[in-house]
Amino acid sequence: MAQWNKYEASKARAQGRPGRELRPKIITVDFHSHVGVPEAAELVKPHLDAQSNPLARFADAATRALNQQQEADIKARGGLDKRLADLDAMGVDMQVIMPPPPQCYYAVPLDIAVKATEVVNDGIAAFVAQRPDRLRGFGSVPMLNGNEAAKELERCVTKLDFKGCTGAHQRQRQGVVGPGLRTLLEEGRGAGRAGRHPLSAVSTHRTV
Repeated sequence: MAQWNKYEASKARAQGRPGRELRPKIITVDFHSHVGVPEAAELVKPHLDAQSNPLARFADAATRALNQQQEADIKARGGLDKRLADLDAMGVDMQVIMPPPPQCYYAVPLDIAVKATEVVNDGIAAFVAQRPDRLRGFGSVPMLNGNEAAKELERCVTKLDFKGCTGAHQRQRQGVVGPGLRTLLEEGRGAGRAGRHPLSAVSTHRTV
């Protein structure tokens, strides 16, 4: 039986020609890319319930199998040289790198979230520092506390030279505009530094 839920090259356009021949003759920036930081994953592992993430909790067997295959494919191409080769093949001049959604840690104790987020952002900073002419960083913030989130946003921009930070629009049972998080929104919007990941459901409860 053919696999219906698969990822592959787009059917919307012809494939085969080098990206540089297809792209407009302007600078092309990929603004949606990820780098995982294993050190952060190890730090939160004792404190994180995988089933708290609805993306894992409600996945059926076919989805889990596809996700595992995709994870393996990503790891196989995750090194700097292969990433740059892919960018060259697609005609992409620069890539903005942010943490993957599972490494935006909203379901762990605050002290763990603060430390893990720092580790994530430091890992991304180290990765993009290898080729600052091609890569830029975009971090995460500990959304459990608006003041801590604003502090980490400021550190990312002023110390790590990131272009901003990303985050989901909801965390466990509370939207980002809940009490204590307005500080982050004011800080980020005022400086044009905040972003939201499109895959942003980190709670099974919708609150607006």
